[in-house]
Amino acid sequence: MLNHEVLKYQSLNRLAESDGTVIFGGSDDVNIPLGELKQAFSLTENIYNRSFTGLTVKDATNLFHQCIAELCPDTLLLHIGEADVSDFDETAFETDYRELIKSITSQNKSCRVVIVSLKNYGHNATVEQMNHLLKKIADCEKCEFEDISAKREWNVKKSGEVTSFLYEIGFDTP
Repeated sequence: MLNHEVLKYQSLNRLAESDGTVIFGGSDDVNIPLGELKQAFSLTENIYNRSFTGLTVKDATNLFHQCIAELCPDTLLLHIGEADVSDFDETAFETDYRELIKSITSQNKSCRVVIVSLKNYGHNATVEQMNHLLKKIADCEKCEFEDISAKREWNVKKSGEVTSFLYEIGFDTP
C-alpha cells in the first residue's frame, strides 16, 4: 500500500506547482477534503495533501524526500506521531523527528515548518507526553507549534465579529 501511495504522490507532483502548503500527516489526514476547504474559505494558494496511512516518524524523512521535497513548499504542516503512540520511545521519537526537521530545512531553508500536536480528546498520558515533546522540539528547532490536542467549540458570534471588523478596516477578501 505504501508504494502505491508514493507512486500516486509522485505522479501528482508532476501536475503540482511549488511554493504552496503541504500537509504531511498520518491516517487522520489522508482524507482531508482540500477542495472543499479551499472553496469554503476562498483560499487561492496551492495546498497539497501528502499524508500516509500509518505514517511513523521513523519513515517520515524518507517519504518526505520521495513525495514532498520536490514541491519546495512555503509551509509544511507536520501532523506525525499518531502511529507511534503504541510503541512510543521518547528518545527514538525525538531523534527521528529532529532528523526529519533538519532534512526539511536543509532541503528548503525558507520553508515554514508547523508542527501540529496530536489530538488527545481522551486525555491519554502517552499522547500528552508526546505533545509536550513536540512542543519542545518546535521551540528548539524554531518551528511553529499548533495545539489541537483538546476539543474547541466554534464561537460563531465571535467569528462573525472578527470577520466584520476585518471587512470594516479594508480586508474585503480572505
